[in-house]
Amino acid sequence: MSTMKNYDFYGIGNALLDMVYEVEEQTLIDLHVTKGTMRLIDEATHERFIKVLSNYEPTYACGGSAANTAITAQMFGSKTFYSSLLANDTSGRLYYHDLIDKGVDTNMTESNRPDGNTGRCIVLVTPDGQRTMSTYLGITENLSKAVINEQAIMRSRMVYLEGYLVSNDTTCEAAIKTKQIAQQYGVKTALTLSDPNMFRFFRGNMSKMIGDGVDLIFCNEVEALMFAETDDLSIAEKALKKITKQYVITLGPDGAVSFDGNKRIHLPEYPTKIIDSVGAGDTFAGAFLYQILKGADFLAATDFANYAASKVVAKLGARLTPQESMKVKQEKE
Repeated sequence: MSTMKNYDFYGIGNALLDMVYEVEEQTLIDLHVTKGTMRLIDEATHERFIKVLSNYEPTYACGGSAANTAITAQMFGSKTFYSSLLANDTSGRLYYHDLIDKGVDTNMTESNRPDGNTGRCIVLVTPDGQRTMSTYLGITENLSKAVINEQAIMRSRMVYLEGYLVSNDTTCEAAIKTKQIAQQYGVKTALTLSDPNMFRFFRGNMSKMIGDGVDLIFCNEVEALMFAETDDLSIAEKALKKITKQYVITLGPDGAVSFDGNKRIHLPEYPTKIIDSVGAGDTFAGAFLYQILKGADFLAATDFANYAASKVVAKLGARLTPQESMKVKQEKE
């Protein structure tokens, strides 16, 4: 007897309270951060950065790559579940209520959060729209197999794994276990490669997470090239086909390439003025998953995701609002 599917997809990843700052290029130099990347920092470095940025006023939102993807899909019409780890602090409470307000189900209830510091991500947005992230994982560094909800996985149509989890052995094990449970119940698996630094510093764990392969991979061009250790996208695509049945590669101003298992599709971007590239890939993934999980083909899903991503980069913040999401649906469906 088939299992009733309560969720379109189940995500697992870091729970990070995003702190988004609009800064000048000089600020990146002052903080000694590499533009356009994500790096992990400790609590002391996080506090030092906050002091340097004291003259700026940040905006706050619940974040983390997979969380943003889950929320995006939820606002378009999917039903999602998100597993992670929050602390019983102010940041944790802000994060939880924002997630619940968006309609996403979660394991992180108000009654079971331990003491500690919720993870926080300092997002520096420069005038060209590029985002540079410095992440203090806080308690989410202790994310383990204990956060997994097997019943929710069993009742999902797809599991979505956040590549950032490879940065820690314990979090990587949690992602691997999630994938194994999904495969046990015949649930499809999707993986976002997340960031070039995940291959630069954690290639071994990424290989473990990929294991015998997944059903769908999301990445950008730099991540695809880094994965395949090449500067030729066609070679990178051949390498991806060895570990996944389907893939999507975002190409920035050149749009996106998707492969549905039989056909390669290349669609141009929707022209827009980039204000903030934070969340572009996560929005693309959420919009794409919403489309294919409701039965759309890769051509329609890629077009819809390109359009949604063009709207999120034209504003400050990592996600579209519910109203903006509804407008995208009205214009593209």
